[in-house]
Amino acid sequence: MALFGWLSGNNEHAMARVVRFGQGRQPLMSHEQMTEAVPTLREKMDKAGRDFGELTIMGMIKCLPEMSRDDVLRSAETWRKAGATGLNVHFNQLKGFSEVGPFLERLDRFAENALGELRTL
Repeated sequence: MALFGWLSGNNEHAMARVVRFGQGRQPLMSHEQMTEAVPTLREKMDKAGRDFGELTIMGMIKCLPEMSRDDVLRSAETWRKAGATGLNVHFNQLKGFSEVGPFLERLDRFAENALGELRTL
């Protein structure tokens, strides 16, 4: 029986926990590594009688200030092709910001420029 849980980690023990208990996975790996890992995970879930389609696998975009809308969309598409079914968009917290206002402006720009298109990938 799967418990609601988001799990991470890249070793065999972590993958076994995902297969047995996970509903979501946030792997700490590159999209190249994910491309290689997803077929193994699918096979292990099939053997365990789990529906691979019910597992959410997150890719991560580090949304840097210098990234354009097209950079973000290209990164999202790369993760989708690697097997991600969801995205975690990371804005490096408040790094480089002495006040919250500029950080929120950056989030607004992201929402205006890329978020709608990301939802269609």
